[in-house]
Parts: sequence; structure tokens; C-alpha cells
Amino acid sequence: MPSAEPLFNSMVRANYDDQVKLVGMSFKPTCHKQSSNASMNIIHLIESRRMFTKIPKSDLVRKVRPLQRIVAPLIIEDVIAGQPPSFVKVACKHYSEALSGRVPSNARQYDAGPSARGDIRELAIEWLLLNGFAKGKAVKFDGANTLTNWTSDRDALEVAADLEIEHGSNRSWAKLAEETGKTCEVRGAGPRAVYLYTDSRLDQLGDKCTKIGRHHHSGIGDVAGRVAQQYATGNPGMPVLRFLFAVENDAALETYLHRHFKDHHVKNGVGKEWFEVTAEEVAAAAQEYLKGPLS
Repeated sequence: MPSAEPLFNSMVRANYDDQVKLVGMSFKPTCHKQSSNASMNIIHLIESRRMFTKIPKSDLVRKVRPLQRIVAPLIIEDVIAGQPPSFVKVACKHYSEALSGRVPSNARQYDAGPSARGDIRELAIEWLLLNGFAKGKAVKFDGANTLTNWTSDRDALEVAADLEIEHGSNRSWAKLAEETGKTCEVRGAGPRAVYLYTDSRLDQLGDKCTKIGRHHHSGIGDVAGRVAQQYATGNPGMPVLRFLFAVENDAALETYLHRHFKDHHVKNGVGKEWFEVTAEEVAAAAQEYLKGPLS
């Protein structure tokens, strides 16, 4: 009987060569039944791999953050209610159902490499549990699968969740964001933000210089985290978040302020949104644009 290997290989390469590389695969059947079974098994393997969406590792973080923002409050409420998750794998399965409507069924399986493949919903939850709640000391993780000693302090739970969601599990960024937000004056109640901050070193030197930026979330923690990331390295001073305007249209307000202070734009600098004006001057212009008193 002629070998089934040439026929099978040509079939696979004709139909799936652009989908999968059959590297180092040995297929040497000894009878027709074995060759048929083996063929079907490999075809099933190839078909299952086609269900995975190729995602660069650098894009995974961006894709899981919105999912984590949905799941975090659910986990926190369960913990407060005395029903905390006890096992990572079980929790990933359980809370992933809450994300089913957010992720299309044909986009749930991600493939970021040989050792990074699975359900993106479960990945988001696992990172939240381990890099957020556990690393933030809100729960004890045994290093394998078990979660014990959950704190019942809501603030502590929210801070731990933000450690992963807003700061990528970087404690130094989280601490910097916490310090940055203490000086901030919040105006408005919209979903997006235009923020103003200065540099502590420049403030000490009497150099009036204000950064005007915007963010797609208006929460003080979100904005402070954004500012902290911008100041993660390469700056002698510390960011001092002065004003946060929570608005509906952040792009319109930012554009107005940039144009309003275009003659004061810092030239020949690395930063593109710094202006030689005080934060109070910019805040007054912002409030004028929004048609309301500053205080």
C-alpha cells in the first residue's frame, strides 16, 4: 500500500500552509485506519488553531484593560459580601461569563506566541487577581492556584485593582499617582478629562510652566496614573496635578486651550504640550470656555 504521508502533506500544505507550519512533525502510519485517524487528529488540531486570533504581546495589555474595569467591581462586591473567589482558575471561568457580551465569540481566543495562547477574558481576570489584588496585598496567593485572607476594606480592594488596571502592576507608578492626585482640584462631572499639571522642580525655581493634556477617563486615579506614567523616567522634579476638568468633549477643550495659549508654547522642548503660563491662568481660560465661574 502506498504511504499516506505524501497525500496528506500535500493536502495540508495546499489548504493550511498559510495557517500553520508543520515543523518537526513525524507522520508515518502503518495502516489505512491509523493514517485516517492520525490525519483527522492533525486536521482537528490545525482547525482549532485557526480559532485563535493572532495578537502581538504588546497589544494584549491594551485589550485586557477594558475587560478588567468591568470585572474588578464584580470581584470587589463579592468579597465585601463574604463570597470571595478562592481559586484563580475557578474565578477566571466564573467571571469570564460577565464578559461574554463584551468579547465576540470569534475573538475570545488569542495567540501571542507558543506559550501565550488562551481565552483573553480569562487572561484579563488572571492578571487582575495576581498582578492587582494579590500584588496589592488585598489577598494572599499561594503561588499555585489558591486565594486566601481577602481584605474586606473596600478602599484597599479598589487600590489593589487599580495597581493592575491603571498602573500595570507597577507600585512606584501607583505611589507616584497617589501623591500626584493630592493637589488636584476637580471641576465638572463628565466622562473625559482635560488636566493641567506643573513640575515641582520648576515650581521651586519660580518658572511658570504648565502641561495641558487630556485623557479618555475622568477619574482622578485614571488621570493621576496617566500623569505618573508620563513622568516615569527622565524628569528631575515630580508632577503636580493642579486641575482636572471632567467634560464631555475633552478634545474640543484641549484644542481651545492650545490655541488660546499658542503664543506661550514652550519651544525647542521635548514635551509638546507645555506652555509658559501658570496653571491658574489656564484653568481660568478653561472655565471661561465652559461658561461657568471657576470657584
